Amino acid sequence: MSQEYHRAAIDSEAKGRRAVSPRIIVAVAGTVLWLGLMLFVTGASGVVAMGTGVAFLVPLVLIGTPTRTITLATIGRFVLIGGFLMGVAALAGGHYGNETNSPLRDFSVPPMEETLKIAPLLFLLWRRRHTGTWSFGATDLLLMGAAIGTGFGLVESANVRHVQSWGGHVPLIPVTSIGSGGHLMVGHDIWNSIIGGMLGLALLIRRPRSIAVLIGAAGIAFTTVDHISNNYRIGHSGFVRNLLEFLTANGWLALLFFFAVVVAAIGADLWIARTCVPAIAELAPPPLGGDRESLAASWRFRLHRRALAYTFLRARRAPEGERPEAMEEATAILARMFLDRRGKGERS
Repeated sequence: MSQEYHRAAIDSEAKGRRAVSPRIIVAVAGTVLWLGLMLFVTGASGVVAMGTGVAFLVPLVLIGTPTRTITLATIGRFVLIGGFLMGVAALAGGHYGNETNSPLRDFSVPPMEETLKIAPLLFLLWRRRHTGTWSFGATDLLLMGAAIGTGFGLVESANVRHVQSWGGHVPLIPVTSIGSGGHLMVGHDIWNSIIGGMLGLALLIRRPRSIAVLIGAAGIAFTTVDHISNNYRIGHSGFVRNLLEFLTANGWLALLFFFAVVVAAIGADLWIARTCVPAIAELAPPPLGGDRESLAASWRFRLHRRALAYTFLRARRAPEGERPEAMEEATAILARMFLDRRGKGERS
């Protein structure tokens, strides 16, 4: 078995020395085209939108770093996915704040966009339902959702800033906008963070399934209502607008919801990471430090250890028929942890 692990380590190092893959070339070219066209059309407004998106996502990633298992590269890919989905939404009739509003549009576009933004997460969970979903933490889904929202909202934010004035924002959260009457618009960044975080919490609970589904659905239901309220209030008045503003506390409830989801997701993951891994020397995190390769191996070990904790928690709660899948995933994680620890030791 040790020979297999050694062979896997050699294969991993060989992959790292390969030339840049065509997928990366396409991603870079698409990103340049995406951002280049946006900046060409919106100018300084696009630069500001990019800055506010970064100012939202980077601190959120830093806050979630003690509990996430996904890499920064994965987060970056989901930002690009969000940008691609915005293009799909635009082709399907999404709006950027400079079209004439109609009640039909205000009630149809938000559900379409919110569903579109959650689709990559649902597809990922379905595709990895027998493997990776066992090892995801709530923080992982929160950050993936936030990344999609940031990429999705970038072009819309740039266009809105370009065609109309942007209101003040909540301190330290520049993606928000406070409009007339004290209405707060949180935007796609926060809406999709809520959706991702609630989906992550539902995945942690897992059983009973009805409760998990209810929690996951609550996120998209609330953000859709808040999105509709945000769109409908522009150019409309009367009972429907008043009702929507009441249900969403004039937009401020979304911000409270966001903070609650972040605290719940990271808090739950911290507890799981600290309590669900056996206290044995082989699973104790190695000290950080040394050369670059040793530091990278130590960091990967910590990511795998958290994934193992999330897997153990779900394995204990899973029905008998699903436990072999969970233990198979745990075995694979342990193998990766062994490789990282062994590789670190050989280089030290």
